[in-house]
Amino acid sequence: MPKINNIFKNLSITKKFALGFGIIFVVLIAFLFITFFAYVTIGKIAEKEAKVNQRADTAFLLENSTLRINLLLHQYTDVYNQSILIDLNKYRSLILQYSAELRKLNPSPAVIVAIDSFEATRPPIIAMADNMISLINRKAPLEKVEALRREREVLTNESISYLKHIVEIGKEEQIKTIESGKELRAGLARNIIVIVLLILSIIVAVSFWIIRSITVPVRLLVAMTQQIAEGNFEGKITMESRDELGQLAQSFSNMAVKLKESYTNLDAANQQLKASNQQLRASNQQLDASTQQLRAANQQLVASETGLKEKIRQLEVFNKATVGRELKMAELKKENEKLRNQSKQP
Repeated sequence: MPKINNIFKNLSITKKFALGFGIIFVVLIAFLFITFFAYVTIGKIAEKEAKVNQRADTAFLLENSTLRINLLLHQYTDVYNQSILIDLNKYRSLILQYSAELRKLNPSPAVIVAIDSFEATRPPIIAMADNMISLINRKAPLEKVEALRREREVLTNESISYLKHIVEIGKEEQIKTIESGKELRAGLARNIIVIVLLILSIIVAVSFWIIRSITVPVRLLVAMTQQIAEGNFEGKITMESRDELGQLAQSFSNMAVKLKESYTNLDAANQQLKASNQQLRASNQQLDASTQQLRAANQQLVASETGLKEKIRQLEVFNKATVGRELKMAELKKENEKLRNQSKQP
């Protein structure tokens, strides 16, 4: 059984469907075969019943024809009657026909013995009947005719007793055949009902197995998908089947593990990014403070530069004034030298 379970677990969904439909197909074929067997059996029962009924009817007709002959001979008294003779010959022919048909219907050994005994009594009865008709036609003495009639009636009663025995056997066979046919039909009906219930159980079991092999993994996959959608990556599908759904469940489990790792790494990266953002904010605050200090220093430098430019302008003005004075002094010195030189000349 474990090996069979492992084989079923390793089957793909397509093979599971093929196996399920194959089992259902084989079961239906078996049901059709059993139904055909039941149909053949019922046909044989009906054929047997028809043959038994035909034997009983033929025995009844044989007895009726014999009685009709006996009645016709009673009616043939002292007058020649052509119509009675015609009916008499007709019923004699019918007796031969019914006797032959009864033998062809495969009767029981007791019926065959009774038929043989009946046919053994027929020739003397026919001979006596013909003699009696001949005596009546020749208008023989009535005592002689009556004596022959009584002797014939003894043989006729013996013959009729054989026929009654055949009829009784036919009725007993009819009753037994009908009862056995009823029992066989009832047994076949019970067996067919049991087989139909068994087939329905197999079909339901196979259908349930196929549906369960699909719906259970799908429900697990839906539940895991909902957990993943809610942010829970801890779920894991444990599935024994190794079909497409089992592979899909394993892929979902691997995806959940990868997503968990990705979200863990992403969370760590977010934490690092938050820390970096905090450091960047602190650096920005320090940079703002430094910028404000630089702006203040820049403003001081601008103010110092303005004062320095003013001083340089003043120095340039002073330098220009000093240079002009020096030039004038040089000119004065040159004039003084010139005057001195002139004064020294004679």
